Amino acid sequence: MNLSIEQQQKLLQAATRAKVAAAMAAIERAQQELGTAASLLSSLQYGHPAQRATSKLYDRVHAHWYRVQRLQHDRRVRLDPANTAAVLAGAAQLQGSLS
Repeated sequence: MNLSIEQQQKLLQAATRAKVAAAMAAIERAQQELGTAASLLSSLQYGHPAQRATSKLYDRVHAHWYRVQRLQHDRRVRLDPANTAAVLAGAAQLQGSLS
């Protein structure tokens, strides 16, 4: 039994949302690391310029997180052809092993 077109679309939408969520989590980790670095630099004499630059990077990463978050609601965002094929092949393999 093959997946219907509707089932394939739902599967691909879920895979796309999962990719965006994973990207957002990675960006959050980067933001946390930059926050830690800025805090460490602030305790150093003559570290203020580096701390200030790191804080600016933190702010840019924070703003970027919101840009990536918007992808979750953009219906035009889809997996590229290679990832689409991989997801559908994985689903077919799983379906075959369950039959």
